[in-house]
Amino acid sequence: MKQVFYLLITVTFVFVLHRTGTGQTISDVSQHRIEGAFAVIEYTLNSDIMDECGVIWSDTGAPDFTNKIGNTSPSSGTYQDSITGLSTSTTYYYRVFAIESGVDTTYSGIDTFQTQPYTQPPSSVSNFSESNIDSSSVKLSWSSGFPPPTFYIIKGNEGSTTPSTDDLVDTPGLSPLFYYGVQLGYEVTDNLTENFSGLNTNTTYTYLIVPANASSQSDGDCNIRQDAPSTVQFTTLKGTPRTHASNINFTDTTSTSFTVNWTRGNGDGCVVFMNTDTITERTDGTTYTADTSWNGSGEQCVYVGTGNSVSITNVSETANYYFAVFEYNNSAPNQFYDSVYLSTNHEMSMGIATWNGITSGSWATDANWSTSKAPYSNQEVVIPDVGSNNDPQLSSTETTGPLTIEPGGNLTINNSGNLTVNGDVTIESNSSDQGALIIDGTGNFSISGGTAHYDRYISNDGSWHLMGNPTNGTEVTPFTGYYAKTWSEPDAAWNYLTSSSTLGIMEGYSVQYASAADGYVEFSGSNFNNGNQSVSVTNFDTDDTEETYGWNLIGNPYPSPINWDLYSVETGINGTVYQWDGSNYISYNTSNSSGDANANYIQPCQGFFVFSDNSSATLTLTNSLRVKSGTSYYKKDENNEKTSFTLNIDNGEHQDNAYIVFFPGGTDEFDNALDGHKLFSTNTVVPQIYSKTNENDQLAINTLSPSMLEDEFFTHEIPIGLKNTYEDNLVISLADVYQLPDSIDILLVDHTMLDTINLQESDYSFIGSGTNNSDNRFSIIITKNVDSGTGISELNTNIYAYTSGNELIVESSRLIKNGRIIVSDMMGRTIINRKLTSKERFQFPIPKKTNIFVVNILTDKTILYRKTLMNK
Repeated sequence: MKQVFYLLITVTFVFVLHRTGTGQTISDVSQHRIEGAFAVIEYTLNSDIMDECGVIWSDTGAPDFTNKIGNTSPSSGTYQDSITGLSTSTTYYYRVFAIESGVDTTYSGIDTFQTQPYTQPPSSVSNFSESNIDSSSVKLSWSSGFPPPTFYIIKGNEGSTTPSTDDLVDTPGLSPLFYYGVQLGYEVTDNLTENFSGLNTNTTYTYLIVPANASSQSDGDCNIRQDAPSTVQFTTLKGTPRTHASNINFTDTTSTSFTVNWTRGNGDGCVVFMNTDTITERTDGTTYTADTSWNGSGEQCVYVGTGNSVSITNVSETANYYFAVFEYNNSAPNQFYDSVYLSTNHEMSMGIATWNGITSGSWATDANWSTSKAPYSNQEVVIPDVGSNNDPQLSSTETTGPLTIEPGGNLTINNSGNLTVNGDVTIESNSSDQGALIIDGTGNFSISGGTAHYDRYISNDGSWHLMGNPTNGTEVTPFTGYYAKTWSEPDAAWNYLTSSSTLGIMEGYSVQYASAADGYVEFSGSNFNNGNQSVSVTNFDTDDTEETYGWNLIGNPYPSPINWDLYSVETGINGTVYQWDGSNYISYNTSNSSGDANANYIQPCQGFFVFSDNSSATLTLTNSLRVKSGTSYYKKDENNEKTSFTLNIDNGEHQDNAYIVFFPGGTDEFDNALDGHKLFSTNTVVPQIYSKTNENDQLAINTLSPSMLEDEFFTHEIPIGLKNTYEDNLVISLADVYQLPDSIDILLVDHTMLDTINLQESDYSFIGSGTNNSDNRFSIIITKNVDSGTGISELNTNIYAYTSGNELIVESSRLIKNGRIIVSDMMGRTIINRKLTSKERFQFPIPKKTNIFVVNILTDKTILYRKTLMNK
């Protein structure tokens, strides 16, 4: 038997799997910073199980691991591998690899790069610094590396962040390089400095510098050393301040020192300069040193800092100082000074404090003075005419140096005020205005170590001027060089002053300048008059019907105007005042506020007449009458209780007035408080007009009862007198009619020419003969309208009366039964008294020389009709 043997061979296969690169393990391969001997390859590894990754390269073809740079035990992520030691201008082949033990190596595709023809500069730039910084530019400087590179690249950022260098390797060329709002990147060749302009003010910048090698600025193959850039950081300067310092003022003033205060502008700081003259601009970049003690001359810096006040010492109380505050930006030595300083240039007048009244009328308010400070003790003070600004009022106790009140200036010391002046006080006047010192109530004014002066302007117009002394001085020397007279009431005559004469308070004088030029009467004393002032007035012959006696010439005792409207009539003294205007007397009554315009204001140093009815009386004036200067520009409101009109006579060169007033208390007789006698001018070329009472008193102001105007049958005749030597045309007219009812007519009757005219319709002209001095030629008739009935009854409007030629015509639309007509002239005499028969029309002859008459028609003693008619 055949024996068969089997051999069982068991084979075991061990499979080792090698993972070849699929292109997914390595991605995003790129090259950066290709320089002459240096290159950076960047890639992303997408696996965490690799043993090594890196870059291999070759300059002959496909790269192998002869030239390798690697990373052991890598994890997934992005890598940048730097290849060094390369040759310039050489093409290299490279690929990225990833190795996992026991597994095929994974590769990226093969790529190439070419190194630049220039090597990287061997060292960074040193000593990189900034200088010459201003508000819009800077100078950058540095030292060259060794050996020097062919280029420097400067890059800047606005802000404090250092600019990045990453994008420098991607730059295709060097001109231009980088932009940041404006171009801030610069390429620099030979210079080791560069100026940068166009920067923003007060802005921080950060700059870096790197060296570069290249053939030209446009060469794209440059080699930049960017690993250690040098940097600088700086802030541009602020520009010139544009908000100026303002509101310079002065406080804590003494005779040798004061404090200057101001409102800051928007600078980093400020400097303050003073001088006794104007101040010039400051120089940028200059550092000033302050000295607060005045050195006596020139421009002096008295403050440097950030505050708003400085105290100045060693000043003179007789000098004026100017100040200017200059704002500046930036610290030394880069200061930029505000050159627009004129708006802050301000004067501190130590010698003279001049009132301006721009804020209020308070003496104590600093802003009201040119020195920006209320006057200190012994400082000279000037009160000018401030126009529409506020005049000063003093309500406290103050002391000053010499005081001057200029024409139009007013100083009021209120009831609680007290002013002492150490030195002279001068109140001035000119041809149009005068200064005034007004003291209210118990206010007090005193002078220590000086003299009170009032310089009263007087024109050389050939006329006499009535004057009074506002000081307590008694010397007659103010009238040296003048003709001066006093009025003697007992003698009713003028008496000349002599060198031995003395002046008295409230005594009036008549003065004429002897020179051919205008001049001044300079009244002087130890003080001005103040408080209650009294003088005796007389009437030597109270029975004198011609009013020759009783006239007393008074002088305004105060250095201010007085308002006669504020005077209360005293026993034995007429309420009317009389002033001389150079050719005629003007009058004004205090009780009814009637008379010539502004004649109620009696100016300082002015004389005036009053009339006394008693043989002896006392005229007293008080501080309550004192008012400001410039009163000719305002007038007291009209008295609503009165009705008035003015009769004016004019010869073409001169004129005169007579005033008719209806006011409570007025009568047909002379009323001491309400009426005013006529004070006739001695100037013969001035026509004079006046009214008369039923007692033949000649009046400038004639006050009647207003109740007569309410009588529906009212008719009143007033005799009008005339004095005239002017042989030419004269005109009588009606003026200043005030609150006269429309139903009243004012008729002027010329008894010589047998003429009557309604003055509300036209003026009356006539020829002066040169001897027209008569109490009886004219009269005025105040009556209900002559062209309308009185409106007794609407039922009787069927009756109508009128004149035709020298006949009176009465017509009625119906028969008048048991009627009678009575016609009276203006003297009350009956000229017609006839029974009316039963018919509708009547005619009656009018006696000759009867110009105005009243027609009454009655029946059974009942008045049916009344009318005033004028026979033209």
